[in-house]
Amino acid sequence: MPDGDHFLFLIRSSADGTDGLHVGSIKQPDLRHRISNAPSNGTFVPASNGHPGYVLFARDGNLFAQPFNAVNFTSQGEVITVSPVGNDPRIGQGNFSSGPTSIVLGVKGVTRSQLAWFNREGKQLGPAIAEGILGHHQISPDGSRLALRIITNNSSSLFMMEFSRGVLSLVSPVGAAPAWAADSKEIIYSGTGKVFRKKIDENGPGEELFPLKSTFPVLDWSPDGKSLLAAGDLVRLDINPPETKLFEPGTRCRKFSPNGRFIACEVSEQGLTQIVIQSFPDLKNRWQVSSKGGASPVWRRDGKELFYIDGLNKLMSVAVRPNGDGLAFDTPKLLFVFDPVSGGSFDAAPDGQKFLITTPLDSGPEGSELTILTNWRDGLKLKK
Repeated sequence: MPDGDHFLFLIRSSADGTDGLHVGSIKQPDLRHRISNAPSNGTFVPASNGHPGYVLFARDGNLFAQPFNAVNFTSQGEVITVSPVGNDPRIGQGNFSSGPTSIVLGVKGVTRSQLAWFNREGKQLGPAIAEGILGHHQISPDGSRLALRIITNNSSSLFMMEFSRGVLSLVSPVGAAPAWAADSKEIIYSGTGKVFRKKIDENGPGEELFPLKSTFPVLDWSPDGKSLLAAGDLVRLDINPPETKLFEPGTRCRKFSPNGRFIACEVSEQGLTQIVIQSFPDLKNRWQVSSKGGASPVWRRDGKELFYIDGLNKLMSVAVRPNGDGLAFDTPKLLFVFDPVSGGSFDAAPDGQKFLITTPLDSGPEGSELTILTNWRDGLKLKK
């Protein structure tokens, strides 16, 4: 912001009262004022020429202007609708840029996506099994079910599908980041302000494990049920209260191996993220798997193959074999290239012969259209 101290930032969290756009301070790190609960980036336009200051943000396909006092950092007056705008609530991004007299808008809305099976050659197998604004999904270890995050009205809801029936059922109206137990009979997920453990055949949100303090994406659940990989860190569930262990800076561990002895991680070094396997639970040994970047590692259920996406959106395969107390890896091989979706994901069937991938559903030249609004603050006066 103009004073060089205050700034706008977005918090994505399932914890009550924390999600949304905030103003913070470099000099006063504890200062935090929530401007809006919208999952959006924001920009501040200072007061000038008789106009008040405004904070702009996106929500539900519209750009809004919140009158904002940059002296005491408080919202003033009602929020005003400015114009339609594209926004993606999965990643908290509104397609706009602003200045004192003009706003540049990306008019294309969030790209809806589809979830479909693909074989190892990249050919789609049958119609999509789900469509919409789709987030993270995870196939159960036995391959019979799917846990899926779907965004509706800026709210993240958790659904489950039994593949044999093809019907989506609601698990929780507010839920995200599902992870399966090794026996495929339970899931752990982030809910409203809490992390829950739920049997798949029970009603209600399930058992509350512990409260959330910030964004807490659950990435995987260890085969012995004692640990979670969440927000890139390790959470011990066999300790009361649960204890969090931080990995080294730049390390985000995502998947336990099926035997629980290794974890697949993303490690950022020198501006490039690579796939690295670490021994578990001692974390003493590590092996780099990728060479040209990598993200989103997934194990085959027998532990003999690892899949990941490289820096060029290529789905890669690496054969894995035992080597003493550790592992050995073959050279990564290309399976196919696909068009990923921001906030989406992929997962592999237990036998590794097909993949469930989120891909764009809407596309076309309209995605590059821009609208420029000039003297937009004068127009707000007419809307009051």
